[in-house]
Amino acid sequence: MDHWSYLLGAFGVLWFMQIVGTALQMRHYRRVLTEITGTWQDGFVGVGNARAKLGKGVILILVASPDGSIRQALAMRGRTVFASFKPVPELQHKNLRDLRMGNVPATLSQGGRQALERAISQIDQAAQRRATPPTSDIELGAPAPSLG
Repeated sequence: MDHWSYLLGAFGVLWFMQIVGTALQMRHYRRVLTEITGTWQDGFVGVGNARAKLGKGVILILVASPDGSIRQALAMRGRTVFASFKPVPELQHKNLRDLRMGNVPATLSQGGRQALERAISQIDQAAQRRATPPTSDIELGAPAPSLG
């Protein structure tokens, strides 16, 4: 019975360490995103991710200028809470149009490609929201017309 209590205690300590590590990683993620949005205010930010069943997962943050040039690309790769964002120089100064057409650096892993696709999709959605003015009276906040 004594061995079980040690095993259960060790499991509890490891679980607590994972919770603390995850909280620290989330704080790092928020700090990086806040820094990016404070530095680049006239462009678009997209975040893409790719989960791996056995390999390393990837989170990719892209910052694009209004003309579609990538200003900054950061990737977090790994399986543990000790992973941190690192620059992805092969994506910097690329154009979103070229990347959409499949001109992706060969050095990107399959997970990196999937995360890139998702980040570009987020940037496209943000650009579309910014470019599309409200089209109906309801979206403009005007009262609904009466049917009578």
